[in-house]
Amino acid sequence: FPAEAWPAFSKAFAEAREEAKDLIQPAKEITIFGSDIDAKAADVSAACARLAGVEKAVRFQRADMREFKSEEKYGFILTNPPYGERLGQEEEVRKIYRDMGTVFRQLDTWSVYVITAHPEFEKLYGKKAEKRRKLFNGRIPCQYYQFPGPKPPRMPKEEE
Repeated sequence: FPAEAWPAFSKAFAEAREEAKDLIQPAKEITIFGSDIDAKAADVSAACARLAGVEKAVRFQRADMREFKSEEKYGFILTNPPYGERLGQEEEVRKIYRDMGTVFRQLDTWSVYVITAHPEFEKLYGKKAEKRRKLFNGRIPCQYYQFPGPKPPRMPKEEE
């Protein structure tokens, strides 16, 4: 910033820069999993990850959401389940949403984010979203439902 060269501010900028450097935390190892009940969809996603150059960062597998469990204390789930418009029948979709609520509520320290066009999602899921955003998935008007979990505690900074 040009103000950094001003004599009255140069020391303050230098101190602020050093303070900011002291607050930097090292990058944490993360694991990203992608899954779909349809093995072909999981394979297509893996191929897209290879094309994007992120195949080492994401693992894909065929899995049913109803069987999801994790030993991790904190995590994020981002899902775009069937809406009942193109995939699946209405009653199947309603059951998926009810089951999502049951499974994901067990992960009470996790954050869950859902994109769907289904107008009764919150009712079926069994919880009102903290935030909702309108968006489009292709030409389909959708809602992005946000259920943030608690923030994990800050890790103490390693001493040098």
